[in-house]
Amino acid sequence: MPWKSEDESKKYWVPDVEPEKTEEWQFTQMGKSYLKPDGSRTGHPGWYFGNGAYASDEYFYYNYKWYTIVDDSRPDLENGKYIIFESPESEWEVFDTYKIRKTYKKYLHNKVEKPAFQFGQVVVHSYDYDEVNMTVSDNYSVSIPTDLEFEKNQFLNEVRTVRDFILKETDYIIPISIERGESLSQEFINYRQSLRDLPQQFDFNSLTEDDHTQILSISTNLKTGTYLSKPKLEDINISCFPEMSINYFS
Repeated sequence: MPWKSEDESKKYWVPDVEPEKTEEWQFTQMGKSYLKPDGSRTGHPGWYFGNGAYASDEYFYYNYKWYTIVDDSRPDLENGKYIIFESPESEWEVFDTYKIRKTYKKYLHNKVEKPAFQFGQVVVHSYDYDEVNMTVSDNYSVSIPTDLEFEKNQFLNEVRTVRDFILKETDYIIPISIERGESLSQEFINYRQSLRDLPQQFDFNSLTEDDHTQILSISTNLKTGTYLSKPKLEDINISCFPEMSINYFS
């Protein structure tokens, strides 16, 4: 090895032949990452040899024990059949003396269907690992809060917020019908009455997870958002609400 020393206390490594200062070399070196002895990562510090070429990977390894990180990409998941987990930092794979790459554990994923949505339930997801066969299975634990009735009453307030918004957004049809001298269709009248009755007749068993998410999202947006972020009627698709009427006039 081309070691040099200024005195007994200062010994350092430099290559016998310094790399050429080409654009390709400079660009490649500056794109590299290194692992320091303390476990932290760093980019190329921009140090260079006497000819102005950026320092080589071997220089950092022999003088400072910096490993060059290569192939830091995760393995292919093969269309979701597998789950990949990073191994601990201490399990880097060392090869070619001064080069390292991240190691991963690849488990065959035995998917377990998520429990059907039920209002108020709390679903916690975790994984069960089989290190022998390298498989992982979904695990769901379900709990129902003791104050479910309170949760329902709170949610009905969100339903009313969305309901009131839809009624307000369709109010303009009424003066138009008067101006035109046209009667409102029975379909439209029934639709608005269904909206008014909705909180009293709301069926929590018909609520889907998507309905739940939409209602909370729209209600929060209406309460805290701006005019520009106001939802559009045509974008509201809540299955447990009455189907929107488009036949306004008879």
